[in-house]
Amino acid sequence: MATQRTLRARALAIGLPFLCVAAALRADDAFRRGDANIDGAVDIADVQTISESLQGPGALPPCSDGRDADDNGKLEQADALWLFNYFYRGAESPPTPGTVVPGQDPTSDKLPPCSYAPSSAPVPGDVSFSFDDPGALALRPGERFNMPVRVFLTTENGTDEGPGAWSIAARAEGAELDAIALEGIEVATDYYHDDDGDPATPPVLIEDHPVFLHDLPAVVSGAFEALASEPKPGAYAAVFLGGAEKVVLPPQGTQLVGWAWAKGVVHDDSGPISLHFVDGLLGPGGYPIENLVSLRGASKKPALHSITIPVEVQPGPSYVLGFAGLPATASGRPGEHLSFEVDATLSTLHPAGAKGVQGWSISLGVEGGKIEAIALSGVVVSTVYFQKNIQDPNQPPIRRDPVLVDLGAEPNPGFRKANLGFFFEDPQRLGAASTVIVNQFEEQWLQPEGTQAIARLTVTAEVGDVERELRLYYEDGIFAQGSHISNAVTSEGASYIPVLRSVSVPILSLPRIPFRLGDTNADGRQDLSDAVYVLNFLFQGGHEPLCLKTAELNGDGKVDISDPLFLLGFLFLHSSFPREPYRSCDAIDPPSDSLSCDSYPPCAE
Repeated sequence: MATQRTLRARALAIGLPFLCVAAALRADDAFRRGDANIDGAVDIADVQTISESLQGPGALPPCSDGRDADDNGKLEQADALWLFNYFYRGAESPPTPGTVVPGQDPTSDKLPPCSYAPSSAPVPGDVSFSFDDPGALALRPGERFNMPVRVFLTTENGTDEGPGAWSIAARAEGAELDAIALEGIEVATDYYHDDDGDPATPPVLIEDHPVFLHDLPAVVSGAFEALASEPKPGAYAAVFLGGAEKVVLPPQGTQLVGWAWAKGVVHDDSGPISLHFVDGLLGPGGYPIENLVSLRGASKKPALHSITIPVEVQPGPSYVLGFAGLPATASGRPGEHLSFEVDATLSTLHPAGAKGVQGWSISLGVEGGKIEAIALSGVVVSTVYFQKNIQDPNQPPIRRDPVLVDLGAEPNPGFRKANLGFFFEDPQRLGAASTVIVNQFEEQWLQPEGTQAIARLTVTAEVGDVERELRLYYEDGIFAQGSHISNAVTSEGASYIPVLRSVSVPILSLPRIPFRLGDTNADGRQDLSDAVYVLNFLFQGGHEPLCLKTAELNGDGKVDISDPLFLLGFLFLHSSFPREPYRSCDAIDPPSDSLSCDSYPPCAE
């Protein structure tokens, strides 16, 4: 009887020649995964090529593996969507050998051997991308704009079939290109309809077939990634019209294929806004997006036409957000906590006869300290108020000027909120925000000229061993009141971006004063009189100790009834010995570092 080792040897001897023959028959060329049209590049034209190769009978492609984008051994519409999602949605890249460097297929499948010899031929027809001219932008300084500009695709000159797919990438100068939107855009297409389900019969051409771009499964629009502190570098959109059936644009004509939304703020020195198409910006998955059109599954570089939009700066109001109440300098002992009451202010200057500010929102932060509170109560503004004529409603309102308004008074006819919050992009940074509408029901606004406090801040800062800086600033992005708050003012129905000021104060560090715990009356001894001194200070209106640190004996960081009791227990009941500095002078005492110590004469001798 043959042993198992003998049987395995015979099987290997029989099977090895067949394996060698199979490997020889396969003999795949190195290829790029996704290069369905074998032009040496993997792009949106390959999406159209893969899809249309599955829509009817035809010769086998030279390299089926190149069209098997997901490497599952089958050619299907999912391969076209895999490529599209990789290009424009940040999805997983096609499997080995990938889209850049040709290589062998590492997996075995039943697809025919791959013959891969990239080449490209001139593609007939001309295509171009262009922007519509919206005309000059006439706005006042500080006024926001969010301007839609139409994007067109033109096909002409010699092609007998229009584009089946395209990608657009653009940027702006003098504005931020926020998106190339596709919602609501309808294009007229040539639709090749398979009306009988028989792949052997040609499809029926239906001309001027309407298609809404945002309804397509392979369509995307968005903005390129940018650092949080910088504007978006541009926006992009990509469209593949087909799918199970062939759909392309007509071979001649111009069609709207996107809305480029340019947004920004007009300043006194604002120049023109330019929009232009640009190649190579990185999409969500790091894939460089190019301006490209697919004609019959072949890549075609379009002509790119930019546009310049004049900006006419109109005379108008000016607004400045600032601060008031912070001293020029501040000082304290290391560890001491300083507190400041600071007003957020709004300065306005309107042309003669114009209305004042009717509402505003502020978003602000702090460096080197903490905003403990923001309040509207007690903040009084001077307004112009047009009161309804109750006796005769048909008469115009009665102008009352000035009318003083406490922004924190309740009830009130406006919308007035103030809250602490955090910056949404960096939750570790805390700040504050406020939103105010002076009067929601009648005409009432701030005085057209002047500076007024619009919120009150309580700010604290800890004194360090060296000089520090406390800085208050305005910055958009505080998350409070359930939304992101921006710095803006409203006047006569228009929104304006104010000039944003910051304020800084140096916090000087004074030398630490050496002291001894328990000697609250600073007579050089720790005895019964020190406990009495603290009790008088706490409950009889007596003088505060020259060095408040001397009275904080139990190490809880504050001075209260427990401290003189601690001293009495030590003096007469032999309880816990006070910590240092008790027997000798020292300036360091972490538990009491937040307490003041202006002088202690016994240690100065």
